[in-house]
Amino acid sequence: MNIVLGIPVVGGKEVLAITLAHLISNTADLTRVKFVIIDNNSNEPFRMEQKPKGVDIVVMRNNKNVGYFYALQQLYDKYKDAHLIGLMHFDLAVYEKGWDNKIRLHFKMDKKLGLVSAFGWQGVTEMGQDILPVGNSDVESQKIYPSKHVKDIAPAATVDSILMVFRRQAIPALRMYKNMLPKHFYDKIWPFRLREAGWRTGVVGLSFQHFSNNRVKDIEQAEAFRKWFCERWDTNAPIELVDDLAYFEGRVRFVHEFGELRGILPCKINKNYQIIKTK
Repeated sequence: MNIVLGIPVVGGKEVLAITLAHLISNTADLTRVKFVIIDNNSNEPFRMEQKPKGVDIVVMRNNKNVGYFYALQQLYDKYKDAHLIGLMHFDLAVYEKGWDNKIRLHFKMDKKLGLVSAFGWQGVTEMGQDILPVGNSDVESQKIYPSKHVKDIAPAATVDSILMVFRRQAIPALRMYKNMLPKHFYDKIWPFRLREAGWRTGVVGLSFQHFSNNRVKDIEQAEAFRKWFCERWDTNAPIELVDDLAYFEGRVRFVHEFGELRGILPCKINKNYQIIKTK
């Protein structure tokens, strides 16, 4: 199984360089992984000035910011021979040796597996809040936000978009469209849509560190998100509030679709990947 892994960015070159160094050095089979840097109209176009030897890495530049999630549709449309297609945050250090082989193994073993992530939750409240976290984040992150350790793979009701890898055949069930919210809550909505289509969703035991947990932020990326949001919502909200507004809107959509319309929330997922309604 070959993997196409996209990393959407707006600026953030220094952080991305650290991310790529860890990712590439811990990839077991570089002949079966393509890394795609998705430049969402950075002020200074991203270029691979020194391409690592033996690494299949390309840059895809958009003339406008399409956001994080819609980039998956671009990869799906462009790389039609990819068996597995994923998205990853530009500020994620993957420490797991052979992370790619581990992900492949689970997709090969379970033909119903549609999505895996490095972190997720096994329950959701009535108001759309994630509960029962699972994933192997670094020691410092565990002190702030402890989670259940995953040895191989664990069922997940929702996942974190820090790293998501999809089976190609499962992607149409996500129902993507242009002008989606550029961030927040599709990593909650999509697992539910996948299960409705008969797919399973889980968290693979991968050692990682998410830099944003330690307050590493990129101003250019934050400003690009504010611009996207203000253009479409006819508002001039300050940069400090835009992320919260988008998060709130994402939660409203999630709760409406799977709480009010479907009646699934609150819920938990069991060891057989079945969603169980809770009180």
